Order: sequence, then structure tokens, then C-alpha cells
Amino acid sequence: MVEHYEVLIIGSGVAGVHAALPLVEAGISVAMIDGGNSAPSILEEPVDDFVTMRKKRYDQWRWFLGEDYSNISLTGLHGAYGGGMVGGNKEYVVKDAASELPITSNTNTVIVQSIAMGGLAAAWGGACVEYNEDTLQSLGLPVSSIIQEYTELRSIIGISGTESFMQPPALLDDNAEVLLQKSRKHTAWFEKHGMKLVQPSTALLTDAINGRQATAYTDMDYYSDNGRSIYRPQWTLEHLQTFSNFSYITPYIVTKIIPSSDGVTIVAINRESRIETRYSADYVILAAGAVGSARLVLQSFANNEDYLPLHAKTHVFIAGIQCNAYVQKTNNKRTSLCQLVIVDTQKKIASFCAQIYSYRSLLVFRLLSSVPLALRQSFYLLSALLPRIILVDVRFTHEAPCSKIRYANGVLSVSTRVSNEITLERKQSLRRCSATLRKCGVFPVKTFTQAEGTASHYAGTLPINDTTQKFFTTNTYCLNIDERIFVADSSAFRTLPALPQTLTIMAYARSVGKHLVCKLL
Repeated sequence: MVEHYEVLIIGSGVAGVHAALPLVEAGISVAMIDGGNSAPSILEEPVDDFVTMRKKRYDQWRWFLGEDYSNISLTGLHGAYGGGMVGGNKEYVVKDAASELPITSNTNTVIVQSIAMGGLAAAWGGACVEYNEDTLQSLGLPVSSIIQEYTELRSIIGISGTESFMQPPALLDDNAEVLLQKSRKHTAWFEKHGMKLVQPSTALLTDAINGRQATAYTDMDYYSDNGRSIYRPQWTLEHLQTFSNFSYITPYIVTKIIPSSDGVTIVAINRESRIETRYSADYVILAAGAVGSARLVLQSFANNEDYLPLHAKTHVFIAGIQCNAYVQKTNNKRTSLCQLVIVDTQKKIASFCAQIYSYRSLLVFRLLSSVPLALRQSFYLLSALLPRIILVDVRFTHEAPCSKIRYANGVLSVSTRVSNEITLERKQSLRRCSATLRKCGVFPVKTFTQAEGTASHYAGTLPINDTTQKFFTTNTYCLNIDERIFVADSSAFRTLPALPQTLTIMAYARSVGKHLVCKLL
């Protein structure tokens, strides 16, 4: 007999858990089906601060390299999670995704997928942005509803920042303090060139809530979730599991959605036994991410000729040296999260943003292959400069999709074409970003352009009310081909802003959940 629920949610990332929360709290029976890879227990083991760990812990490799050494990169900053800013014990976030969710590309596009509890946000850096009305309208989202959800999320997940009703902002590290002070001396230049340097809001606790601890400023944020100061979707999933009307079904990969006259059936494969199982519901919510939800729609409803658009954001890293205070003593009480953000203010919707990090806790060996000197000399040079090395992660707004996704003959494929016009716009943005860094006393040393998609920010595969899309779209909340299939992730976004999108995904998912509550009660 097929198990039946009122609502079945596919995916346990930020979209899935925040769509589920209002439904479960309203007493509606909800099941969440998920790949289910879980975090290693070491992520919540007690840790010392970064310097103490490096100097005194004989077993430090367990955190910094990962217990399977997956954080050792042979290509410097190049690559996605393995060669980028997250790896090691957080490699579980992308583990098995390539085999369970195969995807090919005829370009150098890199698509990062996850079948882990919490999805890709289990390795999220926590940067939060509440989009302005112009940006929300460009996404196609219900503006008033999203603004209301932003307010509620401040207390639900815990956001620290300078806005009202947020927790106090986190302490800036010494590099960020110097850059911010320098920028304030050049206010006229920033206004003239349409640039702004600000401390971002962050899903990081500076006051304890709901059993989670305030940040201890250990600078171990990339290697440990001890204290649960940074928000992860799994914390909400644990809360959902305390309700009797919620079920978490794992480890499954959903392969097909079948609407019928009396509901919706989903077909799923057990990852361990490989046995096919079916579940049914009155309504299904797609929350598998822009790529995952696109895969399911194509597998379930598309012909070989059908395709979906895809916005796939890329990284451009700028490595620089902070020259203002080289001899200043480093303050060890800090986080390794994004410290400051450079935002373009020339347009109502920022064309790019640049997230600024101090490099210290990201380890010297990642930069060795990028220095044109012998290994020994490179190591000594980088060790001396490390306290003042700045890493800037530049991202661009995608107003139109550069990629297409197809599912044909059992294979999901992505093709990408970046126009010369977009390439030129990005180069101009990078020049403006570099000029801003220099004005703040940072000397840009080298730029690393990553492949399209490596930022693991995706959107627009099922765009809201998009009349240019030939096949499948979203009618504000539900799929255009069946009003019982809802979309709760960034698949529905018509554009992909440069500024971080994770908070807006949560807000949209809550809006979807509340809309469905009204239909069911």
C-alpha cells in the first residue's frame, strides 16, 4: 500500500525545511523525502581557536584536511568545493551527488549538487541580504509577502547585523576594520563612483537562542559547527522531527512525479537497496534546488526536445595584500566568515558584489600553486604575508540565463554560452572592484576566474510567470502544468542577483508553505 500524506516535500535544504515549518506548525501531515547524507560527528566536537589548534593539537588534520584528506587540493584556488573555500569534513555535502545525479556539460560549466541533509546550505557561509523591492520584482516574487518573511526569519534563524530587530553585528577582524575606516575617509569617491563598502548581515548568532550558542570567535567557522552559531538547515530539520505530523524519509532519490485524479504520486529509489518505492500526497513541493527540481520536471513531463533555462553563477576570486597596517598585531578573536561586501550602487539592482575575507584560516597550501616561485620560497613568503592576505569573491547579476538544461536518453546535460557583451560587462565590474580595493589600501595581486556554476548559486529553471519560457514555468507558487505541484526553491526566480540569495529562498519557501496552509485549512 502506498503511504499517503497531505504534503510531500522533495529536498531538505533551506527551501524544503522552511516550506515545511508553517505547514507542520499548522498541524498538516508532511513528509520530506531526501538523499540523507549526514554530517560527520567531528563537525560538532569541541574546538579551540584557530591559532591554538594549529600550534597545539596533534590531531588538527582531522579538522583542517578532513578525515579522508579530501581538503587537499593540487590546484590552488581552482575548482569548486575541493579547491575552493569549503572541503574536508564538509565534503559530505557533495558526496555521492555525481553518481546519484549525473550531469554532463559540453562546456567548462561546473554544476554543484547535493543529496545531503541541509543541501548545499550545510556548507553556507551565512551572508544574508534582504533584497529591495526592485530586486524582488525582477525575481517575480510576491514583494509584500517576502518582506514580511524577512522579518520573521530574523528571529527564526538568528541574523546578526546593523538593521533593527537583528542581533548585534559580529566583531570585524583587524583587516576589515582598517578597510572600513579607510573607506570612510573617501566617502566622496565612493559616492561619485557608485560604490559602497558595508558589513553584511550574517546568519551567525551573537546572542544565544533556541539552544544554539553565540559565536565564540574561534576563527574555525569553515571547519566546525560546534555551538551551532552559524545557521544550518539541519537545525530546522531536527526541530521538525519533534512533531508527530512530520516524517523524514531517507535515503531516497526521487526519479519521477506522477499526477493523477486523486493526488500526486512520486517514484523514488532507495539508495541502499536500489528498490523502487512510491509515495502519494495531496500536494507535492519541489525544493530540490534549481537544478534538482529542473531534473525532476524534465524526467517527469518533458520530451527530448524540451529544455529549461538556467542561471549558473560563477566566482571570480581576487587575491590581494592589505597594505595599510602590515605591522599591526593580529586580533585572534574573529570569525572566518565574510567580513565586508563591496556593492555597486549605480543601478537599483546591483550589477555585482564582492565579498571580502581575510585569508588566514583558509590555509597556506591552497595558494602555493599560484605563486611563481619554488615551493620553499613560496611557503616562507606566504607565511609572512598571510595576516594581510585578502580574498575577494566577486559575483555578477544574471538578468538573462546563459545556460540550458535538457534531459534526453536518460542523461541530464547543461550547455552554456556567455555572450561577448556579458563578458565585457564583467570585465568592467572587475575593474571597478579593483579600483575600490586600491582606494581602501588593498593591492590586487592576482585574479582567478572560475568556471560558470562554481559558486553553486543557481536559479530560473522554472521562472515565475515568464512569458518567454516555452515549456515549464511557475504560476507564483505552483507549476503551470499542475496546480498540485508547488515550487519553493530558486527554480522560480526569473533572475539571479549578484547579492547572496539564500535568505530570499527561505522567505519564498515560507510564503509557499503559508499559501498551502490556506488551501488545506
